[in-house]
Amino acid sequence: MCHRRIERRVVLTQAADSSSQKHKNQLKRLSENLAGLMARTPAQTVNLQSAVHKAVVDWIGARDDVTGGHVARTQAFLRLLINQMIEDGVYADEALAWDLDSLLSSVRLHDIGKVAIKDAILDKNGPLTPKEYKIIKRHVSAGMKVIRKIRGNADENEFLHHSNLITGSHHERWDGSGYPLGLKGLDIPLEGRLMAIADVYDALISRRCYKEPIGADEVRRAIESGAGTQFDPALIAVFSKLADKFADIVDGVCAS
Repeated sequence: MCHRRIERRVVLTQAADSSSQKHKNQLKRLSENLAGLMARTPAQTVNLQSAVHKAVVDWIGARDDVTGGHVARTQAFLRLLINQMIEDGVYADEALAWDLDSLLSSVRLHDIGKVAIKDAILDKNGPLTPKEYKIIKRHVSAGMKVIRKIRGNADENEFLHHSNLITGSHHERWDGSGYPLGLKGLDIPLEGRLMAIADVYDALISRRCYKEPIGADEVRRAIESGAGTQFDPALIAVFSKLADKFADIVDGVCAS
């Protein structure tokens, strides 16, 4: 009986290693294919971007069933936040310099590094252990690695610029306790500070394999309580004006 348990453990370990290697190979092929597409002429890139983005999101979504809806909602949240920022004069000069469509498109790549995380952790039905949480945090560096490779094989453009900043900084915290670099305050790129609000809001209000959704009023209070610690206080003031519209988006009513 002991020998059978050992043999079964060996088989399971080999299967996990095989799955991990498979995802690494898929990640390598994806980065190479994206690099080739992004290296084309600007006109070709415009025509291909939507198809590439959809393929990437669908691929991630095959392993994480919340990703597709998550991307669409966070894009809508960001559009609201940025338009209200400009109206209120909050970081308006920087926001007005952006191509908004390019920035919103880049959101689709922010969790691309999840393809490097094992299914057993990504889809765990329950809280992560400290060791598992340490592993899942690696999705940021894995995602940045893909984007760096694309940038190394393509002409620089705003889409890749935003993708890099959002992917690398949306888990940083205003007080410096975030990851991967522990950036603090205004050292965190504005794109990342905005994405942090959208990302956490959607995570709290959505049903996940490890949690039930939280009501809109409670989510609003949680986000607002993070001003000055997790989030940029100036951006939370903007968010507070839009909280009802955020809830509408979750309900499928994308207010303009």
